[in-house]
Amino acid sequence: ESGLYPIKLPNQRILNIRCDMSTDKGGWTIIQRRTDGSVNFTRDWNDYAFGFGNPNSEYWLGNEYLHELTSRNNYSLRIDLWDWEGDHAYAEYKFFHVNNEADKYRISVSGYQGTAGDAMSGYHNNMQFSTIDNDNDLWYDSCASKDRSGWWYRDCGFSALNGLYWQNGTIDITRDGIIRGIIWYNWKSRYSYSLKMVEMKIKPTLAIEIEREILEELESVANRRNDTAQVLSDSGRRRRSSQRGYRRRSRRNGK
Repeated sequence: ESGLYPIKLPNQRILNIRCDMSTDKGGWTIIQRRTDGSVNFTRDWNDYAFGFGNPNSEYWLGNEYLHELTSRNNYSLRIDLWDWEGDHAYAEYKFFHVNNEADKYRISVSGYQGTAGDAMSGYHNNMQFSTIDNDNDLWYDSCASKDRSGWWYRDCGFSALNGLYWQNGTIDITRDGIIRGIIWYNWKSRYSYSLKMVEMKIKPTLAIEIEREILEELESVANRRNDTAQVLSDSGRRRRSSQRGYRRRSRRNGK
């Protein structure tokens, strides 16, 4: 059942983290959640490092904890997106790692599959994290200050899931240009549309591979059973047809 679960970090600290136990066979640790704009995501470096918000509504787990978790095992990342029209899309990455603070929590992300389009690995991969008070992007200005959020910006990029929350998805234009919202450009193909709900979640890659191997084996067994049932059914039909033919021949021969 989805809900809060205690997770022990490598440093022995225990965190109560929301887990998704229903999506794609469950077992996902939710590291970021946007639902209604109830939590302010315009935060400084320290807040993004150690997390903020409420796991029952909106929150950011914390870059330090992301580093500790993804350094323990190989992790996959899944991002679920919802728009204001009731549509859903997702992006899943086979490999996801966050480096330590000395490297500004640099992200490694690759191996895309999904329905939302790849707005991470092609442009944000290998980028350091930036906040309003710690600019590490490649733009001449500060993407984090422009977006009023924290993210792995380049200049500024195709995704920004910690941006301002805009009701009904409409982003206001200011005298300084567009202050972007919750953006996944490869799905909506414009920077003027802010998403309604987002969940970022991680899961050990090995667990996903084992689950898929088990599913493939179960499907193989089911197919073999179906093939066997079809053979038996065909054999039964041939046997019944042969018996009917024998009875007709017997009647013609007066037996």
